Amino acid sequence: MRAAWPAFCFGPVLIVSMENARFPVAASNTDSVRRRHILTIAVFAAVVGGAIWLVHQPQNPSAARLPDGTIVKLGTVSYGRKHRFVTGNTWQRMVGRVLPDKLAEKIGAGVHAFSTSADEMVAFVELNHQGRTRAPRGGYSAMPLTVSDDSGNEFEHNGESYRSQSASNLVCGFEIPMGGHLSANIRLRVFPFDYARQTNYSAEFRLENPRPRLASRPTAPGVRETNKLGDVSVVLLGVERIQASAATKLWQGVHTEFFTRAGLQLLQNEIPSRRWKVAGVSVQDDAGNVYNPPAFATSETNSVIYAEFSGCLSPAESWKYRFELTRQADFNSNEIWKVNRFPVANASPISTELQGFAIQMYHFTREGARVIISPAPAGFEWFLNLEDGDQAGWQVKNVVSGGGLYPSNYRGGFGYSIPESVKSVDMEFFFTKSQFTEFLARPGIE
Repeated sequence: MRAAWPAFCFGPVLIVSMENARFPVAASNTDSVRRRHILTIAVFAAVVGGAIWLVHQPQNPSAARLPDGTIVKLGTVSYGRKHRFVTGNTWQRMVGRVLPDKLAEKIGAGVHAFSTSADEMVAFVELNHQGRTRAPRGGYSAMPLTVSDDSGNEFEHNGESYRSQSASNLVCGFEIPMGGHLSANIRLRVFPFDYARQTNYSAEFRLENPRPRLASRPTAPGVRETNKLGDVSVVLLGVERIQASAATKLWQGVHTEFFTRAGLQLLQNEIPSRRWKVAGVSVQDDAGNVYNPPAFATSETNSVIYAEFSGCLSPAESWKYRFELTRQADFNSNEIWKVNRFPVANASPISTELQGFAIQMYHFTREGARVIISPAPAGFEWFLNLEDGDQAGWQVKNVVSGGGLYPSNYRGGFGYSIPESVKSVDMEFFFTKSQFTEFLARPGIE
């Protein structure tokens, strides 16, 4: 009953009833004064009721100071579909949390809110530093966030879903689709970027887990399993958690303390296949949440492909691993775009269509080119092979692009380095549909 009665006193209910009330058109002065008194009492009730309610709410750690003087505050951390964070001085934040948005803004509070399509955890983070929360020209660097728990999970999410920015204040809202649901407590770490020193700092907060707790379920054995994908046998040899220091050197700029390594074999007629490669992975928990690691890389030793990704998974739970496979050879004609003796730099944009997708390349230099693919090509992989157009021996293969998927297209760029001696190139652009295979397994510990 303690948590329920402040809600009964909430002013928003009274305020709404006042807004919906109908008054005579020609009201007397006495009626006007009476209405103002009632409205004042309603607002007062909202403030007092809200203040009492806030006292009973779990409080997140207040703030952390970074080496450059930036103050990082952890704001609202919520679970659901509607998420809201109020900024301002102490009074504005306290009152603004219980008032409707418009009234909260009238008293000078900043209201930051957005909705998610499904129930998710969202964390708001506020940064304050005079003249230092944005790049000199107004750009910004996406802020990484990691979430870990006391059952052994750690996930990284790179970039925020909500952003409100000024020269001295920054509010970010992070959607966190994957997080532990067995633990009562979690740890959040954010990594703000110092534009003056060109480096990331970190701030850490420990708090109660807002996700609903789920009972632990029986785990799948971490044993060798085989799936068939056409004429290819995909063999999962095992999954293990490893320390970041033991991971491949490709992990520059990744912020998780642990990584996950899966060992696989791709076989055709019991012989290791060179026609396919492992291009990516996603992980799903038994509640249906999906984790798409921001960093992924592969290596091969003795015909075993090691797929590593940022983050780690608790051995107390079963996880569904969804591996993406793409072909590296034997392409069909509708999967290849060939352009011979193409000028290296300052060339005009070129375009084509493959499998119903419009592909345009532009802004050519010796260091790379940009690409747009429309519509957004979910479930496809693409890469470039380049070779000296004069057959002088220079070549580079399997150049992949970096960029992002948008609702209507993909925008990204290829990075490479063409020597000054090369004047034109023969280009092959490969665009192929991926295949997917799933395994249910639990990780071991190295």
